[in-house]
Amino acid sequence: MRSHRSFIVNIQEITRIDPYEKDGHVAVLKNGAKINVSRNGYGKLKGVLGL
Repeated sequence: MRSHRSFIVNIQEITRIDPYEKDGHVAVLKNGAKINVSRNGYGKLKGVLGL
């Protein structure tokens, strides 16, 4: 799934989504990597992950 215009992420690898700065979020993956999530991407991820 596209979380940001620069990132495509496998949703099965996401462990959590943390707030980052003012309106941003970061998806933390199982391997510890942090992926930026746009405002639009956050809305989509919430729907897919059921948050």
